[in-house]
Amino acid sequence: MNRLVLLAVLLSSSALAARPLIPAKMIAPDVLQVSSSALADTENANVVSEDLPNLTRLALRGLPTNALLIEQCQSAVKRTKVDKGTFITIEFKQEPKPIYLLQGGVYRVMGNAQTPGLFGPNPYKYVCHSVFTGNEKGGFLYTRMSLTRGTYPDDWLYPFGR
Repeated sequence: MNRLVLLAVLLSSSALAARPLIPAKMIAPDVLQVSSSALADTENANVVSEDLPNLTRLALRGLPTNALLIEQCQSAVKRTKVDKGTFITIEFKQEPKPIYLLQGGVYRVMGNAQTPGLFGPNPYKYVCHSVFTGNEKGGFLYTRMSLTRGTYPDDWLYPFGR
């Protein structure tokens, strides 16, 4: 019996990983919508779907707002382990501005942060891509986050204004 349950779980997770996320067609009015075919090649729902087993999934009532997207991304950054597997104490440099990439069907939040270091602060840059599947009443928000050393220039963070 245990083997049958394990096989069913394995099959369902591999089927879920193979299925791409279908982004919702509705966007909250407070999120900036950007049309960029250049970004759509690398930042789209299919690219996010490839990492499906490792995505953070959040059940929502309603559409994802700016505040929720920022909170979800920054909490993913705070949960990240760096430098020999230790959790980091991180300070966010400025409030990021989420955007929705129309051609890609993804929300993007990117920003700079820093951690305290022995010889001064260590700069990090982070970017989150989220796909919302659902409707105006609610659904699921799938988020992928990457964190690397360094900083983004301000014109990358705010290419469409603050």
